[in-house]
Amino acid sequence: MDLKFEKEPSGEELEALASPLTPQEEETINKLFTPYIFYHTLKNNGKECYCSSCRSHFFKKSERTMKDEDYAFLNARHGETVRCPECGRTAELKNIGTIRKGKNLEEGRRAVMIQVIDHDTVLLKCYYSWKNYESFYPENENVRFLKKPGIHMSKVYLLSPGDVKIAKHNYYFTSHFSRVERIGEPFTSYFSPASDYEVFGVGYLIGTFLKYLPIKEYDTHYCTHQVTLMCMYCLYPSLEILLKTGDLAPVEELVFRGRPHKRELDWKKNTPWEIFKLPKAEYKILHEYVCGGATNDTFDTLKIYNSLKKHNVKGGMKTAIHLLSLIPSPEKRAAVIKYAAEGRFTLKRFENYINKNKGKGTFYNTISLWLDYEAWARELEYDLDDPVVLLPKNLKKAHDEAFENHKAHKEEIEAKRAKKLEAAAEKHIKKYKKKYEYSDGEFSIYVPSTSNEIIAEGREQHHCVGGYAARHLQGKLCICFLRKAAKPEKSFYTIEMKKGKCMQIHGFRNCGIEESPEAQLFFEKWLKWVAAGSPAIKDAGSGAGMPAA
Repeated sequence: MDLKFEKEPSGEELEALASPLTPQEEETINKLFTPYIFYHTLKNNGKECYCSSCRSHFFKKSERTMKDEDYAFLNARHGETVRCPECGRTAELKNIGTIRKGKNLEEGRRAVMIQVIDHDTVLLKCYYSWKNYESFYPENENVRFLKKPGIHMSKVYLLSPGDVKIAKHNYYFTSHFSRVERIGEPFTSYFSPASDYEVFGVGYLIGTFLKYLPIKEYDTHYCTHQVTLMCMYCLYPSLEILLKTGDLAPVEELVFRGRPHKRELDWKKNTPWEIFKLPKAEYKILHEYVCGGATNDTFDTLKIYNSLKKHNVKGGMKTAIHLLSLIPSPEKRAAVIKYAAEGRFTLKRFENYINKNKGKGTFYNTISLWLDYEAWARELEYDLDDPVVLLPKNLKKAHDEAFENHKAHKEEIEAKRAKKLEAAAEKHIKKYKKKYEYSDGEFSIYVPSTSNEIIAEGREQHHCVGGYAARHLQGKLCICFLRKAAKPEKSFYTIEMKKGKCMQIHGFRNCGIEESPEAQLFFEKWLKWVAAGSPAIKDAGSGAGMPAA
């Protein structure tokens, strides 16, 4: 069969390749559903039965000579498990009078049928199927209990060596299929897991290019994502080798996450060490380490190895694997490798140094201590070329001293930044003071001049005004303090003003101004004064450095 398309096939063209389901395939799908035997009890204690599995209608009556299994069948009641006399399958008995409309017996199943077109072309037909026994309309019980399941095709996969073409059903147009570029599972996880399906016809693959598909090896480790496995095998047939050798991490990354990791792996090679881009001896170390259960992160180990190789650090794979077990963080690992690459210390010496300083702590916590020290020392411009400075004898003491120096350095930088910002903000503060500062003798409005005043206000009031300090100094908004004139140094209410309008006012723990009626009256009077253009106040007296009314 010639399937050479002149151009990329459409979804409808792929769907047209799928042959209709045969009666045998329909029965295969029907057997995926829970088998029930629905029955009426007859006057002679016999049963009129309908088997949903073999879809047969039969009667079972008491006779003079009966086998034990016949007695068991006739004596069984609703909900019990019996063997169908017609097909021999174990099924659950359901009394038709008890289930009534049968609303709780609806089920959905998923199935993938393999269709072989020729040696190099295999089609995967993916079907949603559903079955219910609910009685919506007056209908024949043969129709209700013996009907076939509803079957609907959801996706079609066209597999050929090195290529996968996918089309999915568009639910907005009942007969429309559209192309899908991304390889993934054939079903959604709307009602149940996306990987919850059965694949039928795997034996047909013997005569195709998929005859070496390692489905048995795969099923010993995983029972899901068989469709994605087939697709990935078309593109990366070397995964057969890794499955058989037990190198499962690359297979998992391909099948479950769609990541081929081409930087670390060469999928065109035919031996596991060549696929991993490693010398055979070092691949054996990696394989034994990973398959022995020491780690399940094969790619993390490879990244360490490649980093060591890139920086020409001696030690090879054994050193890489050892570092992986001791330093799980890639960022911290990279910092250690950097110093080893620069010749500041050997990896063995560094390991001994950490072990010597860890005391009762762990290796990981101790190396975190050193990495904090190293970062602060670099920021404070310590002479890290000196081995004694880089690896201080007493790491804990050196760490604590570096922390204090780092803290002081940060505070010094912050103080310089604040001072510079406050100097630039002088014109904004002068304008704000003229516009907003006001007093009536009982209450006062004060505009702070420094960020420290605003931060202290936030701490005392237990709210977030400290975060507004920079914007206040930049002239983007104005922070004002409402104080009692008799206690100008004590926080009372904090106000945010923007373009002459009050954006918010909060007291202790964000309480509202309405909790102090006297302060609210003053606040409203002050807003009117600001709205009037902040006119000069007559009989101005002295009052905490602000105008007095």
